[in-house]
Amino acid sequence: MKIAVYGAGGYTGRLVAARVRAKGAEPVLVGRGTERLRHAASAAGVEGAELRTAGLDDPDALARALDGCAAVVNCAGPFTRLGEPVVRAAIAAGCHYVDTTAEQLYIQRIFDTCGVDAASAGVTVIPAMGYDIVPGDLLCHLVGTAVAPVQRLTLAYDIRDFGMTRGSARSVLEMYTGGEVAYRAGTWAPGGGPTRRDPVVFPGETRPAKTVRWPAGEIVTVPRHLEVREVDVVMRADALVPSPVSVVAPSLMPIMTAVMRTPLGRGLDKLVGRLPEGPSEEQRRKARFGFVAEATGTDGRTSRGVLQGEDVYGSTAAIAVEGATRLAGGGSAAGVLAPSQAFDPEDLLAALAGDGITWSVDGPS
Repeated sequence: MKIAVYGAGGYTGRLVAARVRAKGAEPVLVGRGTERLRHAASAAGVEGAELRTAGLDDPDALARALDGCAAVVNCAGPFTRLGEPVVRAAIAAGCHYVDTTAEQLYIQRIFDTCGVDAASAGVTVIPAMGYDIVPGDLLCHLVGTAVAPVQRLTLAYDIRDFGMTRGSARSVLEMYTGGEVAYRAGTWAPGGGPTRRDPVVFPGETRPAKTVRWPAGEIVTVPRHLEVREVDVVMRADALVPSPVSVVAPSLMPIMTAVMRTPLGRGLDKLVGRLPEGPSEEQRRKARFGFVAEATGTDGRTSRGVLQGEDVYGSTAAIAVEGATRLAGGGSAAGVLAPSQAFDPEDLLAALAGDGITWSVDGPS
């Protein structure tokens, strides 16, 4: 079974390529340059893997590069700018598709514009199959179904010792500059509003932590598989910035967003290009992440779930490849799907237990 890795020359792409081989599948490395792909194959420990070159500006060549592959994992971001051509090529090639994005508006666009074509081609597309979306999406489904129909669901992110790759930094810039959506009263609408959110008690702690609004992809995916009226996603305020900066960061977010939408802010992309490609392996493995999901049903019942994991980028590779190989094995519906639509949440989480992901749900009460 061949699994293509688009953007295999990048940091996450190399981790994904290695994981494909570890799963017993045959990685096909796809990108713009042969030399970069050859170096990536060596760095990922997949010497001898098939290399195919294709640029995003040549749809026919890109579709040919995916020909004969059961699925493709797209790792080349920022996806808002670069993702859709690979989705279209996968549909044209009859190749199932997953990617590693967390860019909310890109996810929404793929649902809105590619669903009919993917269904007609018999292809499953999951535009968000990494750490950022899958654990939260699955946990929300399990917590929400315990008290459905849900009046309000809140998902809270926590992350520790996280070193971003250049690709992730560029995606965050896209998230700040592109706007966001909210899910209120059972429908999507332009996002925004107050930055600060209610404090959340995270696993292993007794005191509530401050949180801020986070333009996460779960706002797009969760309402597609859960009967819910309102979805809110927050990030621990000190997760991505050190204290004491975290004390003032929430109030600065609107200003930061406004600056990002100016030529000055857009010029930051060039500065990001000068950053290291990503954390060392030792640094990468130190990263810890957690999620808390809390749901209140329309009848007042409540449910709470927690999920914890380690190694953000290693977990992303594991999640993406698990999804791609499952799609290649069949059983999921065609079209654009959320993770909890494509897979049984408990079964997928059980498969990821070996990668350090643990979870539990309490309720209803």
